[in-house]
Amino acid sequence: MRPSSKRVLRGGGHPRILEVAPDATIVTKAFADGLFDTTLEETLTGLGVTELLVCGMMTQNCVTHTAISRSAEKYRISILVDCCTTVDEMIHKIALNALSLRVRLVPFAEAF
Repeated sequence: MRPSSKRVLRGGGHPRILEVAPDATIVTKAFADGLFDTTLEETLTGLGVTELLVCGMMTQNCVTHTAISRSAEKYRISILVDCCTTVDEMIHKIALNALSLRVRLVPFAEAF
């Protein structure tokens, strides 16, 4: 049985994050696509979000799958290229190259 990803938890995150954002909503995910089978889309809709700045630890996996998710099509997606990484620089660059056909790639300093 896989863990439920349909819960929004409050206060159960990393201590350093909770220190600066103690009331932050935490969305638990079980798949690479952060929008699939989670409450993230519902949370974003409730907040009136129209743009997503995506970053993460596995460019070729979670970053890519979330950015090109069917559920992400209604948002303006930007990948923060210098806020993503993976196990190998070449894999990172290949994933970013593939994403460049579908979403905006931008360094953090130019995202705002």
